[in-house]
Amino acid sequence: MRYPYLALALVTLVGVGCQTPRHPAGGFIHGRDRADVPVPPGLDPQRLARRAGDARRRAELNLDQIIAVLPRPDYLPQPEAPMQEPDDTRQHEEEESEIINQQSDVLPPEPPLAAQRAYLAGRLAWHENRLTQAAAQLKKALNLAPDSPPVLRMLGRVYDRLGNKIQAAYYLEQAVTLDPTDVNSLFKLGTYALDQGRSERAIATFGYTMGVETEPNRVDPALWPLMHYYLGTALDRAGYDRAAVDQFSAYLNLPADFGRTTALVREVAFLRRQRGATWQAVGDAYNRLGQPADALEAYRKAAELSPADAPLRLPLARRLVYVYLRLDRSDLAQHIVVERLRHARDKLAGFELVAYLIDSGVVAADFEQQLVSIYEQSDRSPQLALVIADLLDSGPRSQGTRFLHEHLLARPGDRAVFKALIRRLVPPPSTDLAAAARITAAVSTAKPEMAPQYAQTLLDAAGDLDALSKAIDQLDPAEHRAVVHYLKGLLLARSRRYDQAKSQFEQAMAESPELVAARVQLAKLLVIEQRYAEADKLLEPLADRTDSDVVGLRVKILLETDRATEAMALLDRILAQHPTNHDMVLDKAALQLRLNDPIGAERTLLDALSARPEAERLYEALFNLYDANRNIPNANLQVRRLIRRLIATIPHSRLARLIRAEAHDERGEFNQAETLLRGLLDENARDYRALAMLLKVLRDAGREKDADELADQRLNADPNDRQALLVIHGHFQATGNVDRLNDVTERILLLEPASAARARALALFYVNTERPAKAIDVLSPVLAGPVDKPMPLVSILVLALSRTGQVQRAEHVITDAIQRFPDYEADLTLERAILYERLDQRQRAEQIMLDSLKQYPDHAATNNNLGYAWADQGRNLDQAIKMIDQALKAEPKNAMYLDSLGWVFYKLGRFNEAVAELTKATRQFNGADPVIMDHLGDALYREGRKREARQRWRQAMQFLAEQGTGDNAQRERLVEQ
Repeated sequence: MRYPYLALALVTLVGVGCQTPRHPAGGFIHGRDRADVPVPPGLDPQRLARRAGDARRRAELNLDQIIAVLPRPDYLPQPEAPMQEPDDTRQHEEEESEIINQQSDVLPPEPPLAAQRAYLAGRLAWHENRLTQAAAQLKKALNLAPDSPPVLRMLGRVYDRLGNKIQAAYYLEQAVTLDPTDVNSLFKLGTYALDQGRSERAIATFGYTMGVETEPNRVDPALWPLMHYYLGTALDRAGYDRAAVDQFSAYLNLPADFGRTTALVREVAFLRRQRGATWQAVGDAYNRLGQPADALEAYRKAAELSPADAPLRLPLARRLVYVYLRLDRSDLAQHIVVERLRHARDKLAGFELVAYLIDSGVVAADFEQQLVSIYEQSDRSPQLALVIADLLDSGPRSQGTRFLHEHLLARPGDRAVFKALIRRLVPPPSTDLAAAARITAAVSTAKPEMAPQYAQTLLDAAGDLDALSKAIDQLDPAEHRAVVHYLKGLLLARSRRYDQAKSQFEQAMAESPELVAARVQLAKLLVIEQRYAEADKLLEPLADRTDSDVVGLRVKILLETDRATEAMALLDRILAQHPTNHDMVLDKAALQLRLNDPIGAERTLLDALSARPEAERLYEALFNLYDANRNIPNANLQVRRLIRRLIATIPHSRLARLIRAEAHDERGEFNQAETLLRGLLDENARDYRALAMLLKVLRDAGREKDADELADQRLNADPNDRQALLVIHGHFQATGNVDRLNDVTERILLLEPASAARARALALFYVNTERPAKAIDVLSPVLAGPVDKPMPLVSILVLALSRTGQVQRAEHVITDAIQRFPDYEADLTLERAILYERLDQRQRAEQIMLDSLKQYPDHAATNNNLGYAWADQGRNLDQAIKMIDQALKAEPKNAMYLDSLGWVFYKLGRFNEAVAELTKATRQFNGADPVIMDHLGDALYREGRKREARQRWRQAMQFLAEQGTGDNAQRERLVEQ
């Protein structure tokens, strides 16, 4: 036995069950199955949980019962029809060039000679790997000799090699329809169905094929174990557990020595190296059948196939812990977990299993003592500290928080423990912001280089920044004076109170020059204010530091002051000292891209990759570079080379698996893609790219409901994960689920820090989703306070008030704003005119604009709005042109102003000029507007260009559907027309 602790557990279990007879499959019949035990994290519950009801009855069916009820694909003989005897002269093809031996490649004598020549030419091209020419010759042969099985089979093989499985299946289906004994083609069709997730079609195909009688020398003997394996896989996926066990067992028991090497033999050899995974699948099936003792026996065989000097594999350890709990042997489950923690290099998942045991109700004093012993031997592992804290909390003493606090005092640099402690202190109902602030100050004082990370964790967790500010005010300034000033500065900066924030950072620097974070934050604020010289001088003492945030800030300052050469020299100097600093490599490549030198950026990244070929971040940066710069010479070729290099160098990396999953998805191999992506998410639930790709795979596979369930699971797991929300937002955009899309959009906006910008975006969202009352609630308190840019807020608030019929209140808002913000009087007066336009009081709106133009004759927006209003009414058109021209003098590239001018020309019947101006409008920023497109369509139609007009009208409808009403009052008025 390779694992001493597993041996002990198994022997103990045998001792418990020695009085019971052995199960025919080799396990033990055990009188107890705790089927209610939850499945461990990292494993799919559907893979292990005991089946019930109809699923249970389905799982118990044998293969004959399954085949009898499954519909056969069209290419198979139907059960009621006798199977057609094959022509004695018909021959079968090789599976690969060396697979099917002793077989004639000569067509039956019936085909014309030209067909035979084309067929032989196609075969020759195939053997020389000229696949495109092979396909062309074989199609020529098929035209001359339709319904020829050898030609159809060969075409199927060619397209299979080309990677076009759909076309390959098209020809192979015809081949087996003509020759139902073509075992090789049937096998291929079964694997295609399996790859496409059509498990029952694969079962029907494999099941029929296994009953076909054929001469031994016409089929590679390696095909039969593969048939059992793939049939078992299809049965397993379809929920036929008993039949899946039978087929996997048959596969595992067949000989592996075939006396020669063929493609199928190599495939069998590859699969046999994964026999442990197959035994694991057998164990999973037994668990679902409610036979945990048999599952244990299968897992034991899986463990025996692992390397002798390796610790028990994590997926297998999870399963053993689970099956022991089902067998009511929590002592053995604990033993597996403890021993894995002692011996495995990757202890993180072992910690996860401890948490799982605790959640499953396993609490024992000796378990706690064993873990504390491992903790002390591991130099106080931070990960194990987190697990022990959970275990302590599960007992009567509930001392987990205290344990973490003690750990952090001894090791203040353990960020993971700090984050866990803050999460315990901050979230309701146990909110203790004072304790959280006190701990943050203590560890930041002890480890000033960690202050930025610790402070960020505290701010993100706190949520209520006002309450946190009060908690920080309670800290003893004599003990943590510098850090207190630093934390206050961060809070003020988040509220955009930059002057006060700068004062706090300056005081922090004066108290503790070692607190570099305060200096960096002060420099960032100076950069925001474009005071680059002061920021540069402030960072001079940090000239030798290679921290990415410091260097990045210095590079930004140099770029903003037109010193790109110095910025590049700075990065080169740091890279000369630290050539493996990938942050700096990426910064240099980014700078080269900014300087419009994608070739230089490519060279920088490729040189770094040559030095560190296992650096996954460099591969990702190169892929992003090629995606954004397709004009790089041989970009497509370079991408293919990079993929091959990645797969060969770090095949099990996250990026390699993502690329393989994407390839599977493109080929329609959804199950393989899903398996890879779920594996990535099991390892890291915050792998947002894997999450986005998995949602896409499920959509592509027609499993939109499963995708929605995955999105819901992710939302429930962490409702405040902004990145996950953005991914899920994209998913609901793709599915067109407007209700769910709006829900996620609102969540994203509510997570933004409180600010005027958030209020504006949130209020606009509420207006666009027909909830103007909520928009009013959001904007009213913001406008009551200090505001830098009032116009967008006033505009949306007035719109929301008009939507709720509160016209007098809207008037009051505008009047009050004119008094408070006199510099915006012309804009606010126009807002009043637009208010009355919405109320269809056009004459009053026009008079307001005319009066405003007497005081502000050059106001662009008022000139444009009045000019457009006259154009729309078909009057004062010559004057309208002058007014819109006046607006365009101020903003010559304003798409709305150009649209207004084009619309005046349309009303004048000057359709040529209308088309010219409206086309120009579509080419400006924000020119993709439904009103502009609609106007251009009208002008094109009147010019006789009806086909182009229809195209523009379709675009208008599309843009209208995508954009909604937007936040522009003029657009709203135009759309409502």
